[in-house]
Amino acid sequence: MKRLNGKILLIFPIILFSAFVSVSQTDTTELNVGKKKLIIIDKKTQKENAIYNLEKGKESFEKQIAETEKTIEEHKTIIDKLYSEIDSLRKISGNKKSESLSDLSGNIKKELIDSIQSEIQKEAEKINGKSEIKVVIIEKNNDELEKIIEKKINQLLYEQEIEKLEAEIEKQKLLIELEQKKQQAFSDGIKDIDRGIAEIKNNIRSLDKDLYSETEKRTLREINTGNIYNSEFNAHWAGFEFGFLNFLNAQKKLASSEELDYMEFIPEKTMRYRLNIIEYDISLGKNNKAGIATGAGLEWNSIALRQNVDLFEDEDGIIRAEYINPSDIKYKKNKFNAVYIVIPLIIEAQIPVKHRKMYMGAGITGGVRTWSKQKQKYEINGQTYKNKKVDDFQLSSFKYGATAIIGYGDIGMFINCDFTSLFNEGAGPEIFPVSVGLKVVDF
Repeated sequence: MKRLNGKILLIFPIILFSAFVSVSQTDTTELNVGKKKLIIIDKKTQKENAIYNLEKGKESFEKQIAETEKTIEEHKTIIDKLYSEIDSLRKISGNKKSESLSDLSGNIKKELIDSIQSEIQKEAEKINGKSEIKVVIIEKNNDELEKIIEKKINQLLYEQEIEKLEAEIEKQKLLIELEQKKQQAFSDGIKDIDRGIAEIKNNIRSLDKDLYSETEKRTLREINTGNIYNSEFNAHWAGFEFGFLNFLNAQKKLASSEELDYMEFIPEKTMRYRLNIIEYDISLGKNNKAGIATGAGLEWNSIALRQNVDLFEDEDGIIRAEYINPSDIKYKKNKFNAVYIVIPLIIEAQIPVKHRKMYMGAGITGGVRTWSKQKQKYEINGQTYKNKKVDDFQLSSFKYGATAIIGYGDIGMFINCDFTSLFNEGAGPEIFPVSVGLKVVDF
C-alpha cells in the first residue's frame, strides 16, 4: 500500500509541475514581416499550453484507470475459477481414491496407523475396558484397516486442497482491494485536473475580452505598420514569371505576318517563362524604400509555329524553312524553343500599404543563349512520330533588353522587351522578342 501511494504521489506532482512550467514560461508568437520577426508575448497561448499539458496528464490517468479495471476483472475471473474448483472438490471428494497403504512413505504410514490405532484402542476400551486389538491390527494388517486409512487420507487431502484454494482466494481479494484503491487515487487526480482546466479556461475567457479591445487592436496595427516601414529592403526579382511572347519589327511595332515569315506563330500557344532563382539587394536609403536588385534567372521561350515548316541552315549560314505538304505530313505540334541565362540590374521603389508593400521597378537585363531546338509531332497512317532537332539556328548568342514590373505583395505584372534581334544579323527575320505577363514572388 505504501508503494502504491508513493507511485500516485510521484505521478501527480509531475503533471502539476509540467503545467506550472508551461504557465510560467514566456511563450511567444513570431510574425515574419519582410526579413524581420515581430515577437509578441501571448498570455493566452501560455494558458492554452498549460491546458494541453494538463489534458495529457488526464489522458495518462485515464489510461491507468483502464488498466486497473482490466486487472480487477482478471483477479475476479481467477476467484470465480477457484470457487469452481472448490465446488468440484466437494462433489467428488466422496469418490476420490487415495494411494494404497503400500504406496505411502514410512513416516506417513506410521503416523496414520498410530492415529487410527489410537482411535480403535479408545473404542475398544469403551467396550471391553481393556483390549489387545492394537496388536492384532498390526499383525493382520487387514482390509478393514486399509479402508480406514484410505478414508483418512482422502479426508486429509481434501482438507489441504480446500485450504490452499481458500488461501488463494483471499490473496486475490486483497489484490483487488489494492487495485481499487489505486483506481480511486487516479480518479481523484482526474477531478483535480478538471478543476485546474476549468479555472484556466475562465482566465482565457477573461483574456479574450481584453485581447480584442480596440486599444490593443490599434496597438498591434501600429506595430505591424511600423515594422513594415523599417524592414530591410527586399526587391521582387526572385520568383516565377509567365506570359505571352510576341515580336516587334525594326521600327519597334508589332511584326506583321510578312515580317515574321516562317516564324509566324500561334499567339495563344507562344509563351515566355522565367525562373529567377538568385537575388542580391542593395538598399539606397535608411528608410529602405528604394534599392537596386541583381541576380540570375533562367528564361525559356516557347514559340508555336503556325506554318507546316521544317527549319534548316543553308550553305550561307542563313536559316531557311522547308514547307511540308500537309497531305504528306501534318504537324500536330511544331515548336521552336530557346533557353537563356538572364542577369538583371533593376531599380525598385516600395510603398507600404496595409501591412504589405506596393512596388514598382525598372531596369535592364542581359542574357546568354544556352540551348535551342525545334520539336515536332506528327502522324502517319495512325502512327505518332516525334522529331527533335537541336541546333543554334543562328540565334543571337547574347542579348540585352529592358524590364519593368509593378505589383502588390507577392503578385505583380511585368513587361520585358529585347533590344537584340532573335537571329544573328542577316541570318533570319529581323524580329525582337517582347513579353507581358504575371509574376509570382518571393523566393
